[in-house]
Amino acid sequence: MAVTVVDDRQAIKRYNGQFVDSFRKAGTRTIKAIVGYRGGSELMPLYWNEHLGIWFGASTAERRYWNAFGTVEPREGKGVSISCEINFPMEGIDRRIGAAFVSADERDVLIVHRGRIGGGRKGIGSELFRDNFSGSWLVTQDASRESEVAVVGALAAERSPKQIAAFVREVERIKRLRNASAGPFVQPQFQPNEFEKEHAGKRRYSLSRSIEADCDHAIVVNALRDKLATMRYTVGNDRFRDLYIHKNGLLTCLFEAKSDTSTTNIYTAIGQLYLHSANLPSRPKLFLVVPNDLDQDLERKLAKLKINVVRYSWAGDEPEFATLCSHAF
Repeated sequence: MAVTVVDDRQAIKRYNGQFVDSFRKAGTRTIKAIVGYRGGSELMPLYWNEHLGIWFGASTAERRYWNAFGTVEPREGKGVSISCEINFPMEGIDRRIGAAFVSADERDVLIVHRGRIGGGRKGIGSELFRDNFSGSWLVTQDASRESEVAVVGALAAERSPKQIAAFVREVERIKRLRNASAGPFVQPQFQPNEFEKEHAGKRRYSLSRSIEADCDHAIVVNALRDKLATMRYTVGNDRFRDLYIHKNGLLTCLFEAKSDTSTTNIYTAIGQLYLHSANLPSRPKLFLVVPNDLDQDLERKLAKLKINVVRYSWAGDEPEFATLCSHAF
């Protein structure tokens, strides 16, 4: 069944309602603050989620559902800056509006984005987004043509707010590149980056449950980063590497995370680990981060390739790395 952009007015209204409700219910406090946007500002209620470190505000504007996000805690009556908008057309297909819903059937609805992130600011737009987005791309039937869109999250997933929060932080990272001297990774000299919260895996898909799992990729990577940081390791990432540990200008450990243990994912991870460590000044330790259901025989084969396995399992909406402390980094 083809993956298509949803254009029915009633379906979009229903899905946007689900989208808004998920953040309202997840909010820990409601704060009235002044939200500035292109052409004006408005005092409106914002839903602050302390756990996610994100606020959300919703309205309607012209022919779209307007959904704004920020990462700085609002103060009553004060102004806040928008980090990212995830807006949907009220009906039909409008490629000038950043986001859309896509579906193969009523059970599998994803939130996607076209990369229009600039809000009119010079140098920030779809080209910058497409060159630097580290997440998943989905080819979808977009009325009379095919379009490649970025996957934001799965609408009905239990972790949907967390997936979307990760996308918001990825957009923040991309916008910061406009004022930074960010370029391709230069070899053989290693230049460590600070860790940037990332969004999702780096593949193209047709719609299936595997995409919903992949929406959790950033949650896993960010949680692993936080765990390693508490262990006092210095971590970073870049366009090509999910996560690494570096010391004295050398990349010492390289991690590649996968959200399921399919053969394709494992083969892809092996290639990524070897390719993105090949020209480094010194050979780093390689780590594959996967769910706890990885076959033990396969883990033994990976060990022969000098690839270590870090397993994780879910406790609510948080991944836990029970065996992490058994590894030497």
